Amino acid sequence: MILKIKKIHTTPGITSKFKSPALIVLIDFRGQSFENERVHFDDLCKKIGAKNNNQIHNKTILISSITSLALKIFEQLGLPVFIRPKIEIQSESNYKIFFPTLKGCENLSKELFILLVEYVAHSYTDDYRKKKLEDIFVKIRELKNNHAPWGKNTLGMLRIAHELGIPWQRLDSNIYQFGEGSALRWFDSSLSDGASSITSYLLQNKIVTTSFLRDRKFPVPHNFLVTDENQAVLKAASLGFPVVVKPQNRDRGDGVTSLISSQEELRSAFVIAKKFSNEIIVEKHLEGRDFRLHVMNGRVYRVRERVPGGVTGDGYSDISSLISRLNADPKRGARGSNSELIKIDIDEEAYRMLDRQNLKLSDVPEKNRYVRLRSIANVSVGGLTNEFPLKLVHPDNIILAESAVKAVNIDIAAVDFITPNIEQSWKIVGGGICEINHKPQFGQDAIHYLFKDFFPSNGRIISILNIGDQCDFNFYKNLAEKLSENRIRLGFASADGAWIGETEQPAILINGAFDSFRLLLQNREVDAILVNWDASFKLFGLPTPDLVATCLVGNIPPNCSGSEIHELAQQSGELITTKTLLGTIDGGLAKLGNVVQLQETGNFLHNLAELIKSRFSVNLQLNYSTHRRN
Repeated sequence: MILKIKKIHTTPGITSKFKSPALIVLIDFRGQSFENERVHFDDLCKKIGAKNNNQIHNKTILISSITSLALKIFEQLGLPVFIRPKIEIQSESNYKIFFPTLKGCENLSKELFILLVEYVAHSYTDDYRKKKLEDIFVKIRELKNNHAPWGKNTLGMLRIAHELGIPWQRLDSNIYQFGEGSALRWFDSSLSDGASSITSYLLQNKIVTTSFLRDRKFPVPHNFLVTDENQAVLKAASLGFPVVVKPQNRDRGDGVTSLISSQEELRSAFVIAKKFSNEIIVEKHLEGRDFRLHVMNGRVYRVRERVPGGVTGDGYSDISSLISRLNADPKRGARGSNSELIKIDIDEEAYRMLDRQNLKLSDVPEKNRYVRLRSIANVSVGGLTNEFPLKLVHPDNIILAESAVKAVNIDIAAVDFITPNIEQSWKIVGGGICEINHKPQFGQDAIHYLFKDFFPSNGRIISILNIGDQCDFNFYKNLAEKLSENRIRLGFASADGAWIGETEQPAILINGAFDSFRLLLQNREVDAILVNWDASFKLFGLPTPDLVATCLVGNIPPNCSGSEIHELAQQSGELITTKTLLGTIDGGLAKLGNVVQLQETGNFLHNLAELIKSRFSVNLQLNYSTHRRN
């Protein structure tokens, strides 16, 4: 039995066969017996901790299992791969695999796939296979450290963007582009490109934030920045207990201790905070319930109440058993993980909170009694968050949150607001803003809301691919001039370069029109793109999954077959041509149901312009209705 990779390469674009950038792997698997390969595959699964659910009784299942294992590794690493691989059986011994990959990690993906196949192939010695396993783990760590998105927000945003058909790509680090052309936006988690670096600095510096808000007469707690324990004790005395101690520039509840009621507790809290920062804040504790008001584009769109971590008595279990039962919930993971909820450790903080309630771990709390084990309500330290009906929140409290976010000039934020009763005005019952989060965590439903607000047209612009041989720069200039009357900015991509208006974009083109097209898709000054087809699209596919149309300006070039036009037409919303040209193409095109026959060449430019205007008008209406709603 011989198992080997004959050829492996990547396609950065999208084709009719596979709707994602892909590794394309050609595998040769000759012979009838594959027992050694099956044993090696089972061994590989055990070594890397992957469960093999397949009963491997033929070569095709083994090839499928290796491919599924590669996908499972990607998924477990948190890589945003949402398309299933595809396998074509080309003959009894030849297989063609389309495996989804990501921009920036094509080589790593290729190297990992080769290593997986080589480990399974029986022609290698055990020592060689051991070295291959070490190399596999190196590649896995590289993928995890250098290419997996950070935090819950980003992966959730990428998954929902895929579901909604919003194009996305990684720019660098944890920064992703969503949408294309004039519809694109950049995000780092929930931080958008609408937030300036000045705003980010302001909100990352807690003492500066509260000073800024206090100066604008918002209700915020009094606080001081300290650098040593004795200074902390003096400032706490001037504020009066209880106080909060927290690092100046950390989030997620790192190093924060609340409800501090004595100098001894204060000194312990200072030591904890000092592990995270040399600058420590001592702040007056605000009494009340903890709410987070989420604001997007100037409006509060949801409110959640945050409850400090703890357990609820059942009348017969002691507190230690209740904690064990709580932590057994599969939704809870270790602190610092991306789990939905976080386990509550029995630590110094838990003992302190038990002591405040005159309880011990061995005590049995009465049924429905809530035993608090954390002084702060952050989910990241074991707290819970519950939806609070927006309609019950007093309008003054909504105005307060919206005004505070507007004051710091950011489009997405969450206001941490403490008040005895959020259903009454803060002006009557009291309350205060303890923080404004510039990169808040939000749930999957909030991501849907965000994308609806930011990408009403699914982040798409109008892309039209021309196959004909008479779409020169003059044709483009005339078309662009007609569209500019409606303030539609047209870009032009060809093998010779990329233009917006009459300005050629500075670029080093390696892959012809493919590179030009992709360059314009990343430019915010483009509402529509006219692309001249060249052979680069045969090699690399298309850089966008959504062509509005394929058109024929002039005659079909000799290096483009009728079947290729047929394939492009299937990837497009429409095929635009004249009746005369349609008769010269593969007759099957006329049966596609998406052919638009414009008038003959003399009026073709005018009619193409009108078609683009109509598509643009639809996008404009979607944007207008969204912003009017805002």
